[in-house]
Amino acid sequence: MPAPTKVDLRSPFYALPLTAPSFSVSSAGEIQDGPGRFLAAKNEVVTWVVTNKGQQPITVGILTFLRKKHLFDAHGDNQDPVDDYFDWPVNNPVTVGGGQIGYLYARITKKPKHALGDHLSYTIRVAGQSFGTIDYDPDGDIKP
Repeated sequence: MPAPTKVDLRSPFYALPLTAPSFSVSSAGEIQDGPGRFLAAKNEVVTWVVTNKGQQPITVGILTFLRKKHLFDAHGDNQDPVDDYFDWPVNNPVTVGGGQIGYLYARITKKPKHALGDHLSYTIRVAGQSFGTIDYDPDGDIKP
């Protein structure tokens, strides 16, 4: 299996309260607009909303979480991975049918380092039969 294509995808804004990160995937596996960012605090639930604009099923996963040093940090800290930060009560990755909307849910299980919550960097992996596997990074810091 070939390595995923890596794409720098910038989220449009900093974390806003009560914002669900959402994004749409084209039939070619492209994400045009990065999902909104979020702050992570213990026992909160984060919901990613995924719209499949193509006609074929796709698989979407959220992975490789890194904690940022502060809210306005441009990149996650490679020395501070937080992949164990979440409990996924529903599958991660999730398969989203053509023309359908899918959801990824995660409950935060760890206490944040920062008082208001941690700002995290992560990777979105999109896979489809017609385009292969693409890794998107909403913060522009593609992880190794």
